[in-house]
Order: sequence, then C-alpha cells, then structure tokens
Amino acid sequence: MKTTTGIRNASLWLMAVMLMARLTAVPAAAAPPALQGQITLRPLTPQEIDDYSLEDA
Repeated sequence: MKTTTGIRNASLWLMAVMLMARLTAVPAAAAPPALQGQITLRPLTPQEIDDYSLEDA
C-alpha cells in the first residue's frame, strides 16, 4: 500500500510541475517582438547652442 501512495504522490508532483511549465510558457509565446530603435539626427536650435555653450556648433 505504501508503494501505491508513493507512486500517487510522485505522479501528482509531476502533473503539478508539468502544469506550471505549461502555464509559464504561454505568456512567453504571446510576447510582442522587441522594439527596434532608430537614431535620427536633427539640427541644434539656437537655444540649445546657448544652453550648452556650444561655440563651434
């Protein structure tokens, strides 16, 4: 009888681990793709040149 109880406990733990693995995999698959950033250049304004003391700009 003890062997049956041990097998039942082991199978319950296995089912619990499988369920947790399945539930954690679902949100990871539904994640949107990573953002792709871009750097764009723009000219400095006269106010920025004054604010940052940019003499050669």
